[in-house]
Amino acid sequence: MSVTLEVPEDLFHKIEALQSEPEETPIDIISKLVRFYSEDDEIDEETDARVRKGLEDVELGNHRPLRTITENLGI
Repeated sequence: MSVTLEVPEDLFHKIEALQSEPEETPIDIISKLVRFYSEDDEIDEETDARVRKGLEDVELGNHRPLRTITENLGI
């Protein structure tokens, strides 16, 4: 069975940006994302809270880019 969906153009471009191989189609990308997010790998509450805190810090600008860290370490 096939279903036709109307996808907003900006979302379609985001899907295309996830293309890892030239021959990969949008439906391949969507299928890969569905498989990835439907896996049973759950994270515990503590890890979830730490990830959310990290994302919040990034949004607030409370982070250092990896380039800065490596430069400070002389790497």
